[in-house]
Amino acid sequence: MFSVTTFNPGVDALVGRGISLDKAKQLIRLGHNIKNLKKLNISGLIKLDLTKGEASAFLSKRPPIPEGDVIKLLCESRSTCCVCRSETESIIIHHIKYWEESHSHSEENLVVLCLNCHDKAHSKKELTQNLTPSKVKELKRRWLNKVIELDRKRIQGYISEEGVCWDYFNIKRIYELVNSLDIDLTNFDKESKNEILKVLQDQGYVNNEGLLISQDKFPKKVKDCPPLLLFMYNYPANMYICSYFGNIFYKIISKLQFKDLNKSWGKKNLVSTIQIGDFITCQGAFYFRELNKRGMSEGQKRIAYRKANGIKIEFEFDAWYL
Repeated sequence: MFSVTTFNPGVDALVGRGISLDKAKQLIRLGHNIKNLKKLNISGLIKLDLTKGEASAFLSKRPPIPEGDVIKLLCESRSTCCVCRSETESIIIHHIKYWEESHSHSEENLVVLCLNCHDKAHSKKELTQNLTPSKVKELKRRWLNKVIELDRKRIQGYISEEGVCWDYFNIKRIYELVNSLDIDLTNFDKESKNEILKVLQDQGYVNNEGLLISQDKFPKKVKDCPPLLLFMYNYPANMYICSYFGNIFYKIISKLQFKDLNKSWGKKNLVSTIQIGDFITCQGAFYFRELNKRGMSEGQKRIAYRKANGIKIEFEFDAWYL
């Protein structure tokens, strides 16, 4: 289990100036800021428990790493060293090609290392140095891919837990993703999931390609349901239909990368970590508002939203799919 990354503007600013994360947090807790720290010399900073390298980097004329890039890098790496992957070691942002040579704060040239691995990367013993720039780049690539996979498995775990159910699927969007990701709806990885598909096909709810048949083509027994049952999952096969789309969704998330808003909740953090087109996950209290008074049929437009700390997530949905 990896800890959730939290952000603090003062801490991020210090990390962007070459100070390790734990020491940056400690300095902020003690009431320090960039302005008063800049008044100190190297000896004064060392007395505050900074290393000589941290103190030199902080007082140098090197421009700071942009705050947004610091946030993005820490979030994507889970504030964890890409070499040893220790959850307990303090970390620092390292320039893969030394700043003195590259003068580059580019994302490709930055990596999160713990202090021990950072020392190894700066080793001058070239014959014994095992953390070469090329190796650090490769280890960074592997770790970022591993983080994506861990996040994906965490989301998959949510829908595998006992008692978990889904309230709403945007079916049109589900099918769009199925097409774009080239997902086969006629074969699942478990026999129990294939059995659900078979039941729905036998009862006429799903065709041979795994697509839900439109409402007007549902079997006669569905059309004969009382009006109060005319919600999508209130049909006789409701649990099968709901489980079927849950299985499809499981396939979809196994192929996508998601950004967890709960890991970076904050205006600056979201701007730095979320881009248009990203797939997101968010846990929290959502509220609902009706947009029309349509009865028990398609077209029951509603708004769902979550609002906290000046941030609002909002989407429109059709309550018929509940």
